[in-house]
Amino acid sequence: MRRILRVFTTLSILASSLLFAHSASAIGALYSSDTGSGDVRCSSYGYFTVLNRVVTGTTDCSGAASIPDGVTGIGFYSFAYSSITSIAIPSSVTSIGDVAFEEAHYLESIRIPGTVKDLGTRLFKGDYNLTSAVFENGITAIPAGTFHTAQFLNSVTIPKSVTSIGYQAFWNTYRLTSITIPNSVTSIGESAFGQAYGGGLTSVTIPDSVTEIGDNAFRGAQNLTSVTLGSSLTAIRSGTFAYARALTSITIPNSVQWIGSEAFLDTPRLLSYSYCGPGADISALNYAGLGDKTRFACPAVITAGSEPNSKVVSFPAGVTVAEIPASTSLPAIKLTFAATAPQAVTVIPTTNSASLAATPFMTSGSSKIVDIQIPNHDGSDVTICLEGASTDHLYHYTAGEWVELRERSYANGQVCGVTNTFSPFTAAPAKPTISAGSAAETAAAEAAAAKREAEKREARSEIVRRFKESQAVTVETYQNAGFTGITSSNINEFNKEILKLPIEQRVDLAEISKVARKYEVVGLIGTDRVKSVYPSQYIEVGLIPAESKIKSMLAKAVSGLTENERSSYEAIKAAIVAKTAEIQARKDRLAKVLARPLAQNGK
Repeated sequence: MRRILRVFTTLSILASSLLFAHSASAIGALYSSDTGSGDVRCSSYGYFTVLNRVVTGTTDCSGAASIPDGVTGIGFYSFAYSSITSIAIPSSVTSIGDVAFEEAHYLESIRIPGTVKDLGTRLFKGDYNLTSAVFENGITAIPAGTFHTAQFLNSVTIPKSVTSIGYQAFWNTYRLTSITIPNSVTSIGESAFGQAYGGGLTSVTIPDSVTEIGDNAFRGAQNLTSVTLGSSLTAIRSGTFAYARALTSITIPNSVQWIGSEAFLDTPRLLSYSYCGPGADISALNYAGLGDKTRFACPAVITAGSEPNSKVVSFPAGVTVAEIPASTSLPAIKLTFAATAPQAVTVIPTTNSASLAATPFMTSGSSKIVDIQIPNHDGSDVTICLEGASTDHLYHYTAGEWVELRERSYANGQVCGVTNTFSPFTAAPAKPTISAGSAAETAAAEAAAAKREAEKREARSEIVRRFKESQAVTVETYQNAGFTGITSSNINEFNKEILKLPIEQRVDLAEISKVARKYEVVGLIGTDRVKSVYPSQYIEVGLIPAESKIKSMLAKAVSGLTENERSSYEAIKAAIVAKTAEIQARKDRLAKVLARPLAQNGK
């Protein structure tokens, strides 16, 4: 179609030159290099005028135009709306005025010499036949609106001398699918690569030199699938990647101080992102359009402390979770802050802070007791997890006594609880309650406890032996082994699930404990005690993803089901999946309603 249009245009120009040849007599004195003034013929028809070595305008100029060597400027509007198809600009030119080539619809390519130090705005606005542009080294900026609505532009060369790309410089150049931004550019203007009708870049790399990107810089770039952001970027502004509906992933550098509202509005394929910078405020991320997407966990920094065998955990801005690996003196520890994490936490192995008689757990050593120190804590909740057995409890020494932490849960070999005050913690089995009495009674109680511990070890050995031989285990054996959640009503189902596991997993007590915990939680959900099951317990047994932003809503939805609907793990899982889809559908509908006026404004 474009080829037919060009042929038709050429024939029209030729016909005009034949029918109105007398117009050529209207040309004035030809350009003189001595005076720097005069008229210059265009290849097909008409001419352009130079005054004092500056092009001032054209008269019916069509075809190729060649600016004489020695001309120093191309003035405001000089070739706008002309029918030139190409133009040769000599290195003597140092300035090109605003809208110099605006709506020059037949211009197909352009090369700007590096001698040009003063480039005007909207130079090629509306040049819809322009397909390629080359800026030679020496050009320092791509001004505002340079290629605005140059719809067929597909190739641009930007030299390393350019430091800025202006407002709407490439607005609605929806055939431009790739561009190399050199590592000299420090700013990209508002709506620089925005698209009114979709299309545009498929990938873009923002170099480390760029510190600022303007609002809506890539808004509506619906073909954009990949973005690489440089390490010097300080902000992602409002609407930067809004409606980039093909974008699938992005890593936001920690140099970004804040993320503007609707920066990622309506990016349905962007399911996850990585960001550990200071702008990771939950409300800000929600306003940016990232609230329903998975943010990869950020690592805390763990170093040796000044106390023997201690560790210091430093939290980068926006990081709220730390996992401290086990050592010879410390158990594996996980800390999760409900609000903003402190700058640093110190963990020190310590000894029992109370007398053995006042200790409610069965240990007197120091290997599992740690002192967690958080100076000037703001009083918000922290979830603490310590390495332990599934039957252990988590204790905290506070106000002169050991107390068990609230909201106990168990996952991945750690027992967890929630608190907002700090001193020594330990994970340990509970000490049997001993009533006041004689030494003989105390000794008898201790002997009974030792007997129960021996029975537990024996039962666990029996479980491993039977599963190794692919045999079922009785409810009583599980109970003696300390596994809760297994009852006469679910024993057959439980045994079948364990026996389906590979041999190395079915003889792993930790794996058996994990499955037993699932049955225990499901058992609670299926009773009138369902409202006492916390979201963390749903997460522990895999019913709710840990990264879900609507954990409490999902747990509440499950508690509202009938007891029959809470009859099995699969039924609960199906209910959670259905509720998640329902909530997402509501959010999608709301996003569409909000997007309508924005999309209309963009057009």
